[in-house]
Amino acid sequence: MRDEELVEAFDTLKKYENEEEFINEFINLLQDIFYSRTTFVKNSDNDEKRNEFFEEVKRKFIEAYISYKETNEDNSNIFDIIKYIGCGHSSLAFKIGDIVIKVSKKRYESNPDKLKDLTGLIPVIYHSDTEIDKWEHYSIQVTPYVEIAKNLNDEDLYQVYKARRKQGYIWNDSTKDNIGIILKDFVYNDIIYKKGDKVIVDLEDMTYVGEVTDEYAWDFITYESYNKNTYNFETRYTKELENIKK
Repeated sequence: MRDEELVEAFDTLKKYENEEEFINEFINLLQDIFYSRTTFVKNSDNDEKRNEFFEEVKRKFIEAYISYKETNEDNSNIFDIIKYIGCGHSSLAFKIGDIVIKVSKKRYESNPDKLKDLTGLIPVIYHSDTEIDKWEHYSIQVTPYVEIAKNLNDEDLYQVYKARRKQGYIWNDSTKDNIGIILKDFVYNDIIYKKGDKVIVDLEDMTYVGEVTDEYAWDFITYESYNKNTYNFETRYTKELENIKK
């Protein structure tokens, strides 16, 4: 499915005016799109665990919807409040008021607890992983809504990459589509976020590799990364370090 086809698919849910009926059909459609549009593959027959995961997804959407209705004077119907905002190779994202719920295939260091010392990431309000089998892992994540930074150039992206690299992490998919701009000042987990701050929005894009001299860093970039910026940025970062040592 192309992105416009996904929009059309979700538009078919307009006919469900009953909230419970809408949510049930919404989750069914979400599951269908997982296996037709993203890189999700059913590796086992463990449908019980899959159903448990999507029940959790359903609960988070219901909680977010109820919270939005309780804190906003908005008479819109549920279809207009739960908004589809994008689909990647391994994820689907939806906006409800000021938050985003992303359902994805778990990759790399997706657990925010492992990234708690890494700065410049979008704050995670809720996160849960589900392991279906050795190869099939799902993740649900709730974060604040941010604007995607479409006007950044390569130098802007490199500075974001460099700051994370100094902390020992490879930013696997170094594109402006994965940078969000904080829309208002707030504090979360004792971290101050300022309006206009740039944050990486996809935790699955961060992998710890250690020092630049580690052989694994280049092995990872060469064989695992699918973004040419990552290779170019790492090459530049390595040369900058070499020049400093001279």
